[in-house]
Amino acid sequence: MKKSNVIVFSKMRNPPDAGIMYGRDFFEQRNSTVHLGIRQDSNLNIMHRINERCQKAKNAFFAISAHGLHPYALNPLVSVNLYKKINVPIALYGCELWHNLSYREIVIVNRLQHGIVKRMLGLPMRTRSDMCESMTCCHELYSNVVIMKLMFLHNILSLDVHSTTRNIFVKRYMLYTSDKTVMLGFITDIC
Repeated sequence: MKKSNVIVFSKMRNPPDAGIMYGRDFFEQRNSTVHLGIRQDSNLNIMHRINERCQKAKNAFFAISAHGLHPYALNPLVSVNLYKKINVPIALYGCELWHNLSYREIVIVNRLQHGIVKRMLGLPMRTRSDMCESMTCCHELYSNVVIMKLMFLHNILSLDVHSTTRNIFVKRYMLYTSDKTVMLGFITDIC
């Protein structure tokens, strides 16, 4: 089978071999795969995902700016509106799965917006980022990550009471809150 594979999610450097035979087909074990455009690593490392999303957002910004998205062609408010509608969703696609972000990872996410806003306004790169973003009414990009996670939580809890997805979430949440089981992922970020 070419499209299917097995990933063992573990913090160990060498996870145990878990290839699966299904009839005559063998599903091989891999260290990472792409599912719905989101890279999943077996060691739960999210730095690659964050860097990929930021690079895609930068590429989209430069593609748009080549067609007039700079301070001398469009009104800066129109540029910011396009940025919020095109670049922010590209940068934050799948951010609900980013877990336990370190300070360094948060800085990488916010730095993306700092550079883009300064280029849109035609300001030097050494200009203070908080001033540039306040002029365009842009909040820190990481605050949008938190909003997306809360919206994801709302969507899960709004599912039918008998929904499998909702029940798995509730059981994992109860497990986490009852004995503070060590977990990585969405639940630790919302608690």
